[in-house]
Amino acid sequence: MDQSGIFSTKLYKKNLIKKETCETAPIPKGGNRKKVLNEHHIAFIKELTDENCHISLHSIQEQLEAVDEIEVSLSTIHRVIGAFNYAFKRVPFRPLLGETEEMYMARRNFSTWLLRQDHERKTNIFP
Repeated sequence: MDQSGIFSTKLYKKNLIKKETCETAPIPKGGNRKKVLNEHHIAFIKELTDENCHISLHSIQEQLEAVDEIEVSLSTIHRVIGAFNYAFKRVPFRPLLGETEEMYMARRNFSTWLLRQDHERKTNIFP
């Protein structure tokens, strides 16, 4: 770093550009990354979410890899879906095992037993 607070490499590059092109414009920094998803991919994501509103970001990512052979981050998919103005909410996982008639009867029996216990004790379980 120079006494003026400017890095010498930056001054060196600026002087080289000035000698070669006679321009003193600022040196361009970085580059714009090309978009991974095009309009076809965005339409595909919209179609998936319209068909199944409970689809997860991971499954959308897997389907994009399977169909179009592109790798997309979850944050990119989230950003694209956010542009559709959809609401995001977490859906709790409920196993299919709990939806049988047998399980329903077991839950019912437990709840009636619990109510009987509460009635016999004459106390509140949940204050």
